[in-house]
Amino acid sequence: AYPNGQLGRALQQVAQIIGAGFGTRLFYCGMGGFDTHAKQLRSHPGLLTELSDSLAAFRADMKALGRDRDVLVMTFSE
Repeated sequence: AYPNGQLGRALQQVAQIIGAGFGTRLFYCGMGGFDTHAKQLRSHPGLLTELSDSLAAFRADMKALGRDRDVLVMTFSE
């Protein structure tokens, strides 16, 4: 199950598109909320949990589709 956050919903849609075989080669998903400055200790644990859970659900979907060796995930921050 995907988390009910911005990234979880986006990755679930990407998994559905990959599973449908449209042939799309590149997807971009974003997740906001990390630009916290003074409130990092309170907000980052939840954000990082959402990131981790979303990526884990996406990986499980790719494995179930037999596409886990065809997909590369890259993360970055400004």
